[in-house]
Amino acid sequence: MHEVDKLAKQVARLMRKSGVKNYDQTKHVFREVRKELDLSPPKRRGRDTVKRISLEQLRSFLNHAQRHSATRGLMMQTLYETAVRVDEFVNLRVEHFLYEQKRLVVVAGKGDKRREIPLTSALSNLLRIHNDDRTEGPIFRSTKGTAFTPRRIQQIVDEVASNASLKTKISPHTLRHTRATDLVEAGMTRDQLRSLLGHEKSDTTDVYTRTAAVLTRDAYDAAARIIEGKL
Repeated sequence: MHEVDKLAKQVARLMRKSGVKNYDQTKHVFREVRKELDLSPPKRRGRDTVKRISLEQLRSFLNHAQRHSATRGLMMQTLYETAVRVDEFVNLRVEHFLYEQKRLVVVAGKGDKRREIPLTSALSNLLRIHNDDRTEGPIFRSTKGTAFTPRRIQQIVDEVASNASLKTKISPHTLRHTRATDLVEAGMTRDQLRSLLGHEKSDTTDVYTRTAAVLTRDAYDAAARIIEGKL
């Protein structure tokens, strides 16, 4: 165990010296290390569904965020509508907000991959008003004028959920899951959703299709109508 601790410290010093700054970057580094060592991950059973909240719960959550302040309401609306990871959310910057194209560019995505997130006209206009004439810096700033930390965003989500008296434990990722499932139910394809969420593998996106259960819902309704016709 002592040798493992010693090796970990050496690796940490090397990564720090190389400019590794966040959790996603460390995951990317260790993924490449495993490739060099020819190590395969253990087989894991895929999830059947993901945790999400109902439309009623979401509406209550966003309404209570708005009641606290317009800024908090916009933060939570953006977190939900863009379906970005919390690490990506805190790194969203004004210079990566393309108002005319109604898009947000995620440059600090998982694995340091760049992708673009489409925005609704309403959200795009709200973000433009919020950032006024600023041309650089975090889209959402703390009272100190700096970017929020992932931990602080989680705390804000907790506070809003508590004020809304929601019994379900909600995290930033819950909002991401909810948005992704809502989009599938609205007709977005798996490949389109995969691009939006920044998934490397299509299998990762399949869980939202299973959660939405679009085909199952249609099949159930069709079967129910037949049975009702026989009663």
